Amino acid sequence: MRETLLWEKVAKRIAGRIASGKWGVGTVLPGEIELAKEFDVSRDTMRRALNELVKSGLIERRKHAGTRVLSHGNSVGFLHEITSLRGIDEYGNQYERYVLKSGLVSVVGEEADLLGVPAGSMMLKLENVRVDHADRDQPVVATNVYLWPQDQEAVERMRRRPGELAVSCVEKVRGVQCSEVRQTITAVRPPEEVAERLRISADEPALRVVRHYMADSATPLVISVSHHPGGLYSFRFNVKRATMKSQF
Repeated sequence: MRETLLWEKVAKRIAGRIASGKWGVGTVLPGEIELAKEFDVSRDTMRRALNELVKSGLIERRKHAGTRVLSHGNSVGFLHEITSLRGIDEYGNQYERYVLKSGLVSVVGEEADLLGVPAGSMMLKLENVRVDHADRDQPVVATNVYLWPQDQEAVERMRRRPGELAVSCVEKVRGVQCSEVRQTITAVRPPEEVAERLRISADEPALRVVRHYMADSATPLVISVSHHPGGLYSFRFNVKRATMKSQF
């Protein structure tokens, strides 16, 4: 998979603001130069990002009239399209992580069922959010990360490296490699504490993503439970029909 280009990342971030309603239909966006400064990119990069959004039908650009939002209905297509393990890594590293709370907990009840671990399992739990550096007032994902008690060193590494995925920290500390990610995506109403972290209403839809990062053992290296505001996340994959050769 090719590396995502900077202008593509900028287009996704702008589409995210449109999808969330921050820039509603009919809104006239700031000028190209102002946007370039806000997103800390060159004017040429911003121009390419805006042109891509024009092609998608999200915005229109008219001389002397500025850039106006036309639609938010398809903007989710620009956001967080996870198609592979590398795609998960790229998404996770796109935003800064802030650990809000951490500690050793006994996982019981619904939490144990959700994680697929025996009730009473002792795990290190980190509650964190990731934010867009261009819009720090709006978290884009709230995540609970679960590690095993022996991985305290990985936790310390996570605190020092807010852009690095938890599983990457565990890999480097343990000297192992994640070979598979088992991912379950469910539409839910977020728990109240999660809605508060995301700064959304508990009645708003969210997508819950549970990921089990596996190595060779049947025990996950890391388990994460993320909640995304419904308008800011999509999962996309392609299925192709295999070419069938005639037997005659």
